[in-house]
Amino acid sequence: ARLIVRHDIAGIALDAGGPATRLLPDLERLVTRNRIELVKYTGKGYQAACEAFRVAVIDATMRNNGQDTLADAVDQGLQRVTSDLWVWDRKSPLSYISALVAATVAHRAAQEAAAGGSRTSAYEDESAEVWVG
Repeated sequence: ARLIVRHDIAGIALDAGGPATRLLPDLERLVTRNRIELVKYTGKGYQAACEAFRVAVIDATMRNNGQDTLADAVDQGLQRVTSDLWVWDRKSPLSYISALVAATVAHRAAQEAAAGGSRTSAYEDESAEVWVG
């Protein structure tokens, strides 16, 4: 809760089909109490988030502010095909990608917020930071 106030958090995003699901009851209370948005990605929404993140990395339209955990996760991230699209492969014993999944959904939520005009995307605002942890 202190991080929300200290960093002017507008919302929390998560892959609701992954391990973070067990945090939903606590997160729902937290967002209600702090009047911020909770964005849950599942299925095709999460697949679209993965592809948008991949494109942003390839196009160099996003930057890492020096978080080694995220850089390592991006290097280790493997893809798993689901239906006609793909997602990050959490099942591979070769990678620990929690930071990559967190950055993926944060990136997508920021894109969607910018498209909706409700808030400037952290990737368009030079002074903004997206925290992954």
